[in-house]
Amino acid sequence: MSGVRGVIQSGIYYIQNVATKGYLVLTEGDDDCPVRLTQVQQNDVKGTRWNVQRHADKSYSFQNEFLQRVLDCSSWPEHKSLVTSTTTSEKPYPWTVREIERKSRYIVYPIGPGKEICWSFPANANENAQLRITTETNERTKEHAEWCFFLADKYKPPVQDPVEPTSSDEPGIWTDASKLVLSVDIGSMQSAVSFVYLEQNKVPPEIRHVTGWPGEPLQRAKTSSLMYYDANGTPSSFGAVTDTEAVRAKAASEKWTLVTSFKRYVHRLGTSAELSEGAGVPPLPNGVDEKQLYTDWLTYLFKYSKAAISKELPGMSWEVLSSNMEVVFTVPNGWYFQEHAVLRGAAVAARIVENPDAVNFVPETEAAVHWALRQGDLKPEVNTEFIVCDSGGSTTDIAMYEVESVSPLQLREKKGNPSKCIEAGAVLINGDFDDIVRTELSDKKFGEHEIIEAQYNAQKRFEVARDKFDGSQPTFKFDVKVDNNTEGDGSQIEITREQMGTLFDKVIDPITAGIDYLMENNKPKFLLLRGDFSCSPYFQKKLRAKYGKKMKLIPTSQQNFKAGAAGALVWFEKRGGECGVVGRATRYAYGVEISVPYDSANKEHVKRGEGDRRTASGRLKYGWGVLVPFGTVLKDGEVRKKGYELLPPSRDAPMRYEVNVYLAEEKVKSKWVCDRNGNQEDGFREICTIKADLSGQRDILRPHGDVFALPFEIAIAFGSTTLEAHVLWKEGDKECKGPVEIIPAEFNSTPE
Repeated sequence: MSGVRGVIQSGIYYIQNVATKGYLVLTEGDDDCPVRLTQVQQNDVKGTRWNVQRHADKSYSFQNEFLQRVLDCSSWPEHKSLVTSTTTSEKPYPWTVREIERKSRYIVYPIGPGKEICWSFPANANENAQLRITTETNERTKEHAEWCFFLADKYKPPVQDPVEPTSSDEPGIWTDASKLVLSVDIGSMQSAVSFVYLEQNKVPPEIRHVTGWPGEPLQRAKTSSLMYYDANGTPSSFGAVTDTEAVRAKAASEKWTLVTSFKRYVHRLGTSAELSEGAGVPPLPNGVDEKQLYTDWLTYLFKYSKAAISKELPGMSWEVLSSNMEVVFTVPNGWYFQEHAVLRGAAVAARIVENPDAVNFVPETEAAVHWALRQGDLKPEVNTEFIVCDSGGSTTDIAMYEVESVSPLQLREKKGNPSKCIEAGAVLINGDFDDIVRTELSDKKFGEHEIIEAQYNAQKRFEVARDKFDGSQPTFKFDVKVDNNTEGDGSQIEITREQMGTLFDKVIDPITAGIDYLMENNKPKFLLLRGDFSCSPYFQKKLRAKYGKKMKLIPTSQQNFKAGAAGALVWFEKRGGECGVVGRATRYAYGVEISVPYDSANKEHVKRGEGDRRTASGRLKYGWGVLVPFGTVLKDGEVRKKGYELLPPSRDAPMRYEVNVYLAEEKVKSKWVCDRNGNQEDGFREICTIKADLSGQRDILRPHGDVFALPFEIAIAFGSTTLEAHVLWKEGDKECKGPVEIIPAEFNSTPE
């Protein structure tokens, strides 16, 4: 019999002693609630389920799900070395869980006394024997100190054999070259970096998180997404340090600019997200654009992460670690090639990597699914549909998946139901509260700096109330302080339950509209909630009221790290295999400009062709050639091809060809990319130019009248997590493939 393997992750478990086959149990009635042994005779015996939590310092705590008490041995060795239980505290007793050489078996020992002192039952243990910590002596055999952990959602005792872990939640062997992989999740409110060192032909180790960011608690694996620029546009303070009194005073004195919610600036460059009406962003400092903003922030993140990772991986030089390092960004589902180019360029400019191809992207919902699977939160069944809602600071990503296979796990988005990317989250609630504060102080003769200071001070208290709000509290009162050295000016802002609900509903309504959109003609079995805003009691309450009878909600809770960063590394570990999301629905129609045969009987053709507006061959310019219709489900890596012909005047003429790729929004019905004068039609957006250099194929040019000809195809993969392309040509009966250069188009809009 075997349980889970590898690092024990947080979750609900049955814990079985290898020698006795008995389970740990807490029983009501005992004054000191000792931990006992039981031979389970029925499913879900009360007291046998344990909430095992793995903490940032790699210690563990064990809380009984039924009695809500945590395991403790702080009185060791005075009280017969028994493991006891206590009521829950903020700092539960720390334990270490270590897998031994025999896979799926573990020893558990208290942090402090030493590894030889560990959980065990006596060699003659029987029903109701008490758990103790002892040394390896004649009191016990080796197997009396060994334990198996079974995820409670997969295994119900006393079944003989639990469900074995599958590729859905366990890492496989890494067969590529050894390499360090970083994942970066830059949220509107918090940022995080996680990492894993993958060794060739070995099972990937546990995912680690960069902790102890300046100004943050030592074990916290997140840092505030805040950055000050001085009057010259130079980044001068980062993360939680920007919130210190000394930095804020200097910033006010020297006219620094605080920049927050970085991703909202990128949202406004194109059509990546459904923007919140009236929720603009302040202008960036002079000389700072979106790429520079991300370059400055990544420079800070990488500088600190490099030092932290070097300490975590001693004995390996950074030169070796960085030689083939790759980076994975967790990004909103709505971001595509142009938005990716901002981050890719910033990663290179920040000197994280030299090769742009070493930068990878994974959508938020896919990262969420991978981490939920790794944690055991999902129980995928074939042909089951489910929705993922990842709601954070300013972005909510929603996607529907259908389970095609369980082993290996294969998920596919539904045809005609592409994922949604909506500007909605906690930041927008904060913004509306700021407006309330400003309105309240508008008639009081305060200067702009005083109003900003009042907003800052009030918002700190508001965020506490926001995170606890569940719709039951009658009123909230916030004292207005315009100076940190005073108790207030006598003003107080009062927000009723109804007003607070309105602030939330303004953000929640577009989210539920997105969920409703995906539910049309579908029957999802459950709704997986992820992201910090999804922890809101009020948000969860609203979702249960609306969807509780239609699908099961799988809620989330606050964590010390960003699950998106961890999930991105799980995605990377499985990349290239058959496990994960194998089909994605396109959020737009994609295509290229084509020339259209002229029809003199068609009035539209006649109008568009007036004034010498046709090509040399008499065709009409600017036609819309659809390669992928809206909502088409494409396999990961699946390509669409478009044939072309290169016509150089001589064999030594340049042999380069360029193709512009466009997207069209769902509502677009036009057959033309541009009007007859070359002005781009509404609803279209150029996303990139693909450049193919066919100079190496001169030997296969064939005469074609007065010129030469080379037929070829451009193959574009729209179904991958980022756009990929290559050029195809034939040499006899053999199809050949070559690289292309993909240049992102300039955004044709500016931030609001």
